Amino acid sequence: KKVPMSEAPIVVANHIGPVEPIILAVLTWGMPVAAIENASIPFFGALTKIFLPIFIDRQNPDSRDLVKQEIESRAKAVTEGVYRHPLYMFPEGTTTNGTSVINFKTGAFNPRLPVQPLLIQFPHTPGHIHPSWGHPAPSLLELIFRLLCEPYNRCRLTWLPKVEPVSPDEMTEWPGPKIFANRVQRIFAEELGTPTTQYSFEDMKLMQEALKFSSRKLALEQGGAAVELKVIQSIISDLDIKDAKACLKRFHSLAKTKDGELTYEEFEETMGVNEINNLYLTSKECRRMFDLLDDDQSGRLNFREFLVGVSLFRAASPDCSDTFEEVLKFCFRIYDTEGTGKIDYDHATHILRAIKPDGTEEEWKATFNEIDKNDNETLEESEFVAWAMGNGKDVFQHLNFVFSPIVDERQDTTRSSDPLTEPLLE
Repeated sequence: KKVPMSEAPIVVANHIGPVEPIILAVLTWGMPVAAIENASIPFFGALTKIFLPIFIDRQNPDSRDLVKQEIESRAKAVTEGVYRHPLYMFPEGTTTNGTSVINFKTGAFNPRLPVQPLLIQFPHTPGHIHPSWGHPAPSLLELIFRLLCEPYNRCRLTWLPKVEPVSPDEMTEWPGPKIFANRVQRIFAEELGTPTTQYSFEDMKLMQEALKFSSRKLALEQGGAAVELKVIQSIISDLDIKDAKACLKRFHSLAKTKDGELTYEEFEETMGVNEINNLYLTSKECRRMFDLLDDDQSGRLNFREFLVGVSLFRAASPDCSDTFEEVLKFCFRIYDTEGTGKIDYDHATHILRAIKPDGTEEEWKATFNEIDKNDNETLEESEFVAWAMGNGKDVFQHLNFVFSPIVDERQDTTRSSDPLTEPLLE
């Protein structure tokens, strides 16, 4: 049953369609947290304002912090009796088809106060409309019209026991709210009998962007653009939705087939393979790079694999040692075409000539010997990475040029001398 709001000032619920906000408003008379776009919806926007909502503007980078502070302030005020009704919100941040519980945003959990979950279900039989508003889906007006055409619509509401942060980790300022949110997400999933996923609102925005490529609509609707962006962002923190959309656009400019994946032939054409010019990858090196990106070894790159690789290259900078080191390790594996974990002098000269195109054979050999700390006539990954980290600017310029085609079109593929006077990527 519902507990007093002094014990749980925030109500959280799963989000399936446009009906639940109305249900919670009537049930709790609480204060919703909603996207600012909802304020412009005829009638419903005006009705929402009666309930003292907290509007979040997803386009405003400052809005998130302001909303976070307001949620914490109001939640504490609710427990103190300043407000007569609780806050309520949908931590998934968007509607789903109800077959899984997607990534929970941390807004409801930042105050680190008890929350009460409300389980919302719509039992229905085949042939009757389900009020879920996923993607793709009918328009809002069409969905409401079809619901009104039903003789009746069934809804089951279940108040779950309040949940409060209990472990020391959940009480920390960060990542406490995220750990707390993940536990509540699992509670919802267990009660609904569905899995949890790390898909999020940002994945929905990527899917919307993907559907602009109408010739690949079928493949994308099957999930090609849903990449669990939050998982990738936990590894590459500089990646945002704007970067992901740009990467999606680049991916589909390269993938000329109609199945929403990038073939090796398309990848090789993009990379500009050149067996003579040391500034470019050879066919064996290009094949090795493709195979390293092809995580599921399917022989094709899907958007997720492409996004992970491109985002890593984008984030690479000598100023960010951790990310740069990962890119250097990846680079070493590209030039290690046999996969032995070592590079001999013949393979090493390819990258040394590219980094120092004006050098002589003696200088390249001297550099090789300098890198080869254990004097075994081969370079190991640790040796190469240590040397490259110490020569970050020159190495970065070369990697910048090599990887630029899959990030953006290479500005000049005809130069035979040093093209690296200006970085091509930012």
